[in-house]
Amino acid sequence: MVLDGAMNGVAFQAYVEAGDIVVDTIGVGDAPGANLDETCVLAAIKKRLRKT
Repeated sequence: MVLDGAMNGVAFQAYVEAGDIVVDTIGVGDAPGANLDETCVLAAIKKRLRKT
């Protein structure tokens, strides 16, 4: 399952690989804001998963 989302204006995809949740930013590279707060992203993913 791939979860598309955005946080602080940064688009990302999150997916599970080898038991870990991987968060890839999309089209940002090393631009400012590319480093998303992983804790916030994980919380958002868990919240979204609870809704489904």
